[in-house]
Order: sequence, then structure tokens, then C-alpha cells
Amino acid sequence: MQRVRRFIVFSKLRHPLGMGPNELAAFLTHLAVDRDAGASTQNQAKSALLFLYQVMLTVALPWLDNIVSAEEVRRLSVVLTGPEVRHLLNELSGTTGLVVSTRWQ
Repeated sequence: MQRVRRFIVFSKLRHPLGMGPNELAAFLTHLAVDRDAGASTQNQAKSALLFLYQVMLTVALPWLDNIVSAEEVRRLSVVLTGPEVRHLLNELSGTTGLVVSTRWQ
């Protein structure tokens, strides 16, 4: 219900029955742009609002289909290659170099 509360506060405490697709789209955009929220947060907010309108307020939401769900950005893991690790180890010295190099072996 936290997402619903934030939606209502974002909409200046207006009742959800007095709002529609423009307010919902503005809130989801606010999450993405101003709050730098990820796709999962946006989709969670959309699901919470869907529950609010359809289950709690028993309001049909034909316009909700027009609001596109955010897509998760796939990120590649950054992994050092063997030569890069050896180069890094060669730059370390003292106790840190000893500890790290024994872990590498």
C-alpha cells in the first residue's frame, strides 16, 4: 500500500476516483525520471494501483492497457580477464599484495 500512498501524495491528496490515466502516467513517469526508479519499482507501482482500482474501488480500467510497463535493462557483469587480474596483482605490494595474491593462487 506504500505505492498507493505515494501516488495519492504525488497527486496532491486527491481521491483516486477523481483521477485517471493522465495522473497514473504522470506518477509512473515521476518514478522513472525524478526518483530514478527501476523497471521493477515502476511495475510494482502499476500493479498496486491496478489492485487499488479494480479490487478495492471496483473500477474498470480499460485505459490501463495503454500504459506501457517498464522493461528491465539487462546489464552485463564486469569480469576481469586473467591477464587483467595478473596486471592488477603486479601493481599491489606489501600486506595487501600478499593477501590478495595468495587468494588468487
